Amino acid sequence: MASGGRLVGIHVYPIKSCKGIDVRRAVVTQTGLKYDRNWMVVTPGGGSSGGDAPKYKMATQRQFPVLARVSCNFPEYEEGNENVLSVSYEQGEDEKVLQIPLEKKEEGNVGDLVTARVWDWEGPCYDEGDEAGAFFSSLVGVECRLVRFIGKRATDEAFAPNSETAFSDGFPFLIASEESLEKLNTAMDVDLPMNRFRANLVVSGCGGAFEEDTWTELEVCGDEGAKDAGTSSCLFELVKPCSRCTVTTVNQSTGKTEGREPLKSLGQIHSGKTAGYGRKEWERVPFFGWNAICNESMVGKVIAMDSNVKVLGRKE
Repeated sequence: MASGGRLVGIHVYPIKSCKGIDVRRAVVTQTGLKYDRNWMVVTPGGGSSGGDAPKYKMATQRQFPVLARVSCNFPEYEEGNENVLSVSYEQGEDEKVLQIPLEKKEEGNVGDLVTARVWDWEGPCYDEGDEAGAFFSSLVGVECRLVRFIGKRATDEAFAPNSETAFSDGFPFLIASEESLEKLNTAMDVDLPMNRFRANLVVSGCGGAFEEDTWTELEVCGDEGAKDAGTSSCLFELVKPCSRCTVTTVNQSTGKTEGREPLKSLGQIHSGKTAGYGRKEWERVPFFGWNAICNESMVGKVIAMDSNVKVLGRKE
């Protein structure tokens, strides 16, 4: 029997490891919410394939927590707005601002093509140019470039053999529950916000803390449960629990690392062993949230805040 709650958060992260954007509506694509992780800051090195294109590797808050200070804004699917991604950060008394076209150039120059690496994947990307490179280099303190995703990147075939993603760590969507965060905060001496976990969809009222470990399919309902018209019911398949790293220890407002939480407490209350995932290699790994995918029939659908959410499938 389906059990339900509410969609209480929709977050898009246009640039990997930079601030997210809280939106009321989002378009679903094969690689995630529209514009999510479509750009990535990179540093030289890391490529192993042949060819003459310059090679770069991902730069994230793991190495450069200051990236959390970079804000992104774009028109929320409204007509009459400039079709640009506006990126900014404060440096002393000044605000640095960069504007990037949301849609890629119809014809790219060969000189714009580079190869970038995300974990074990590498592929062609568009370099957004010297101005964007200088913008991030000034903040991070090392040579950087900003690249745009243009290719195809398959998800881990062991968990999602027929899905794709862009510059995410591995899967197109990340789902988290408020109840799980409440339990985690109860176990710690401090209360942390959900933005430490950089989820795309945040749900509430679908069950108890970490009950998402039992879900297999989630439906975000359409008009009948949303305050916004023009939305569609969309199904998400939960395929792999999300292991957690030091990015969760970064204050997403200041861009500074703050102690060992939430990793310390997560390791005690929701490691692979305590969650019962049954994989020896996961036993000492902290987990929070679930990676998810959708099938091609969901592409183009619009989901909205305050929609009803139903758990349609559970593990036996």
